[in-house]
Amino acid sequence: MAASLAENKKVLDLFHGDGYCWAGIEGVSVFGIDKKKTPDAVKGNSLKMIPALDLSRYGSIDCDVYGVPYKVLGALFLNGTLQPGTIVLFTFIFSVFGRTGDLTLSLGITKDQLDACPSLFRPYAFIAFEQFLLDNGIKKYYNINVKNKNYGMFIIPGKREVANGNDDL
Repeated sequence: MAASLAENKKVLDLFHGDGYCWAGIEGVSVFGIDKKKTPDAVKGNSLKMIPALDLSRYGSIDCDVYGVPYKVLGALFLNGTLQPGTIVLFTFIFSVFGRTGDLTLSLGITKDQLDACPSLFRPYAFIAFEQFLLDNGIKKYYNINVKNKNYGMFIIPGKREVANGNDDL
């Protein structure tokens, strides 16, 4: 598991659910947030909570969202406490008619075009996501695609200038 690569064994699980992903992994301390109340997670909206969190406390951040993670990742990038070396895990899941909202619109595709034929533009969603990562200083990531589900990770690089693609590794 990626958290075992991090020196800091604390994990922030932003979409904790029932906690199955992290259950039973020894030596890892998990702080979970989820929209539903569970015994081992704080109930809340991760996206709204991220600006108030001290991300420097965590060696790994799990963004296993139920869809496309760019809004959550954007909030992480804007949080001034995100540290170089932090491992970020993500899922990017979409269906043929899945919506990617502003992410796809960032490519210059209009809302009217997207509404008229969402399946036509779906293949461009991950391209837009890759550009989003680059724009936020992430030049290297690892990804596995399984039936329209992308499971990936990246490491926050050294000095970063958010939203312009520059960094010193």
